[in-house]
Amino acid sequence: MHRYKDTGIILTGGVDDIWQDTITRQQIIVDYKSQAKNGRVDKKDYLEDPFHEAYKIQMDFYAYLPSGMGFSVHPISYFLVCNAKRDEDEFNKTMRFDEYLVPYKWRNDWIESRLDEMVTLMNQSEIPESNP
Repeated sequence: MHRYKDTGIILTGGVDDIWQDTITRQQIIVDYKSQAKNGRVDKKDYLEDPFHEAYKIQMDFYAYLPSGMGFSVHPISYFLVCNAKRDEDEFNKTMRFDEYLVPYKWRNDWIESRLDEMVTLMNQSEIPESNP
């Protein structure tokens, strides 16, 4: 939980996990994702999927929160992707998963300007134009 600047806005998020680098003592933000897609997860292409753009935004914000609270956050975060195996012959009340650790170099340089835009929008007396 983090109060944004001198506003009454409290920023929170449901971070899945925080690991700690045993050498630098920095926090490592980890988000778990599950899916059931055929084949293996390509770590290089996983975050290039346009449907995963929101994952990056989410991770950026998750890293921003502890940074704003004074914690040292490692520059690389991770998505732990659990992909249900769909090539099994039978279900037998069991699901098996392959797990992939996908690194992501988070960035928070865009967050405060967007938050400032939101605060300005909330504080204005005119109703904004609708977004088509």
